[in-house]
Amino acid sequence: MERQTLFVTSHEKIRVTAAVVVSVERSSKELLVRDMHLFPNETLRSLLYVGCSDGTLHVCQCLTCLNQEEVRYDVRTTCLHKKSLSTYGEKNVDKKGTDFVQDGIVFLHVDNRLSKPQLLVIVDGSLDALHCEGLESSGIFQNLSFPSGAVSVCCVARGQDYVLHHAQRLAVLIKRWIVLVEYTERDSRILQSGTETQEPAAAESLYILAPEDTQTMAWQRDFIVTGSLKEYCVFDVNTHHLRERMEVVDTLTQGLLCRYVEGFGESSYILIRISDDQLALFDATTETDLETVSPVQFSESVVDVAWAPPFFIGIKADGGVLMRSWLDGEDEFPHINASSAYSTSGFDGAPQQVHSTPLGIYGLCGRSVQFLLLMPRKTIVALYIDAGLYERALRYVDHTHTAEKDVHLRRVYNVCARHALMDKKYTEAFHYFELASTPTQELLELVPELRRSPKDTDAWKVKVTPTLSSGEAYQDLYELLLRRRSLGLGSNTEEQSAIEFAIFLLYVLECVPYTDDELADMFLLSSTLVPEECLRYVSEDGIRPKPMIVPLVLACDGRFSEALECCQAQRLVHEAAVVLQMSGEEQLYMQYFPWMLSVDINAALLAVVRPQLRAPSVSMILPMLLGYGGYPLHDYLHFLIFMEGNTQRELHTLYATNLIDIVCSLQSFGVEGLKATSVKVQAGEESGIRGAARRALLVFLQLSSHYEADVVLSWLQGAGLVEEEVLAMKQAGDHIGALTKLVYELNDVAAAVRYCEEQHARELQRRRGNVFKWSLETKEFNEPAALPACDEPLHETFADRDDSVWLAGNRYVVQGSRAFNEYFNILLHVLLVPPAGKKRLLSEALWVLNEHSPCINPLSVMTSLPSEVCVAEISSYLVRVFQTLCNQVQMAEINANSVASMVADAERHNALLRQRCVYVDEKRPCAVCGKALGVGVIAVFPNLKATHFRCFHAQELDPERGVPFRPDL
Repeated sequence: MERQTLFVTSHEKIRVTAAVVVSVERSSKELLVRDMHLFPNETLRSLLYVGCSDGTLHVCQCLTCLNQEEVRYDVRTTCLHKKSLSTYGEKNVDKKGTDFVQDGIVFLHVDNRLSKPQLLVIVDGSLDALHCEGLESSGIFQNLSFPSGAVSVCCVARGQDYVLHHAQRLAVLIKRWIVLVEYTERDSRILQSGTETQEPAAAESLYILAPEDTQTMAWQRDFIVTGSLKEYCVFDVNTHHLRERMEVVDTLTQGLLCRYVEGFGESSYILIRISDDQLALFDATTETDLETVSPVQFSESVVDVAWAPPFFIGIKADGGVLMRSWLDGEDEFPHINASSAYSTSGFDGAPQQVHSTPLGIYGLCGRSVQFLLLMPRKTIVALYIDAGLYERALRYVDHTHTAEKDVHLRRVYNVCARHALMDKKYTEAFHYFELASTPTQELLELVPELRRSPKDTDAWKVKVTPTLSSGEAYQDLYELLLRRRSLGLGSNTEEQSAIEFAIFLLYVLECVPYTDDELADMFLLSSTLVPEECLRYVSEDGIRPKPMIVPLVLACDGRFSEALECCQAQRLVHEAAVVLQMSGEEQLYMQYFPWMLSVDINAALLAVVRPQLRAPSVSMILPMLLGYGGYPLHDYLHFLIFMEGNTQRELHTLYATNLIDIVCSLQSFGVEGLKATSVKVQAGEESGIRGAARRALLVFLQLSSHYEADVVLSWLQGAGLVEEEVLAMKQAGDHIGALTKLVYELNDVAAAVRYCEEQHARELQRRRGNVFKWSLETKEFNEPAALPACDEPLHETFADRDDSVWLAGNRYVVQGSRAFNEYFNILLHVLLVPPAGKKRLLSEALWVLNEHSPCINPLSVMTSLPSEVCVAEISSYLVRVFQTLCNQVQMAEINANSVASMVADAERHNALLRQRCVYVDEKRPCAVCGKALGVGVIAVFPNLKATHFRCFHAQELDPERGVPFRPDL
């Protein structure tokens, strides 16, 4: 903050006893609000009323505007006129020993809510209201009957609900009496606990009795807080009752303090001094205990506080200030060093009173009125940034700017980034550069070694020196450039050209660590690199000769043969792979790819296993890799099948057979000492690369449907890969063989049962028209077990079957052929007719029959069992199945009988309703015509209203309700 002196008394013995600053208007006609900032070429006009100890009232005009640099405020004060309000006549201020501190004007307040603003003043112990322009007395308080004595303290009601209280209110302290006054611009009256004014004789009974030695008070909403040397008290102005009291324990050498303070937004508080170094804010509208008030927290003790939104300002005993923004929580505004271009100045001595204005705070300091101006927005932001508090600066900009906020934020982002770069906070710097969307060319001006040198100069020959002091800085810049490059790939703009050339220089100058893949990606996807400029750096006579990068630069110029010759001469296989990809010419593949395979097969594969626009044909590359086999061939086939989505049966078959060869070759190797573990583990869970290869083979055989199963089975025979054989047999449709492997070689009947269930689900799904296919879009296979099972009736699908047993109802176990799984019949055949050298598994067969009998068709069991199986062996199953069928038939009959009984009950109930009697006599009126029924044939409506038979068919009958139209019946 910056101190400006607004007024100084003309004599050293005359003191300033009261002052008020009133903002009048802005030259831009903008609204006057609490949180206000001036724009360039804008002036704020304010009026300053100063009351002195000699009873003189001075009126000054203050003009506040921004300076040319918009970094500070200029205040010009002009004295308009003055008027003596003292009733004791002229005093000789030169007389020795004379002091006017206790006399003169002790209170000033401008009421702007009146149609014509008036100045409330207490002079020589009397309350008066003056017109703000001519300072003439309006006389609205002359008719009030105050208690005898002088008015020592006055406070105006603040934070009022003007919907309930249309008039203004104030309170004056006369001796020990607090008098509440309600006034308008024409008259005033003394308030009592009710609403009517009492006669003067009874007025003293209506006042509030204040504690002894009360020296100050403040009015918030419906409560008045008073302060004395012994205690603080809270009074309810509606009831005049004391609500709360708090004793003052310490001796207050700084004096009492009890003042209304406007908080942030619509909040307000009463500021009180608890001790010499402790202040507290008390909200009388919500808090009921003075003992639990929240103390004001600053890093140092303060003697007074005030709000200058968004800052909360504390005044120290020496007049210095501490600032804290509500945007920053408990953090204080940064202190400014003495060497800074801007310095914060407090009051010249501790002020007696402190008040807030839209642009700062002012205080009464002996003979002068001093004004502490808040710095303009630009200066506050600069001070935040200078202290390295970038996030707080951005919060302040976001709060203070409403129009064109994004433009201001981007500007501050840029300034924060440059300041952080100077302070070597590189991560923050490049983060803010990115938020500011700083153009790359402007950003590279800060790092000149990454800019493109002019073509007509020899500046590129000068030795390059790094600008940034650490590798982390270049790494942050590199990541920022990579993000921007990915957004502009394929464009030929100057921005993209600057980005790619800067990345190229980061590689060449070795400012950042990079991988071969990053370097290859740079040249493969670049569209703006100029080979001549790049060769200035990487050629033999360049700034940083890079033989490994020269071939890539030559390839950018279309000189592929020369680049490959350079690679062959220096045995640069990885760079040769990149050059081949950039060229896409099959002749160059035929010429150089065999050499590359012989030198570094893994690096050579990069030329064919990365996506490219002009990929070499499979018929050319595959023969070159067949001689190597193993993982090189596997990687190439994996790229074709899983990345390119190739569905050729030959390639799928070769992929499977090559994996089989890899697994068999690694049969005796593992992770621990190159020796496979002897413990039996599940297929694919072996250690080492053999386990990974077998897992890949299992997944491929299970999910792919394009390989030739017979060829794969011929490779699997004798390899000891039983699980793989099961999958291949399933693909070939040999379910008997697959179940035989599961049961007799893997000894896993449960897996065989799961196999039957899975195949049954496949068949049901296939019948519904959804065949499991390999998804080429996602480059993966759909998991058959993850697909939903059939959940709709399929009896229409099985309409041609004659072995269905249909029963009434839908709660029974067996419901026809839709629940029958024919694969269980195959499993029973495998269990009961073993292969040569194996024993028949009768107990397992009975277990399957008993556990899964609801899914097994008993007719199929009888017809599909081999002839050598004796019926007695499965008699228990047959008896239980036949009993179940009989029970189900009986249940169906019971269900049918129950339904018939329910229907009969309903019919009887309806008959009883129809048979209800209606008692009538001759005098009962007809429901249609209203005449007596008499003797004759009558009819009755469903609502039991009797009518003549002839009226029953009358036209007046309501056909919809079956009742007459007569509303009175």
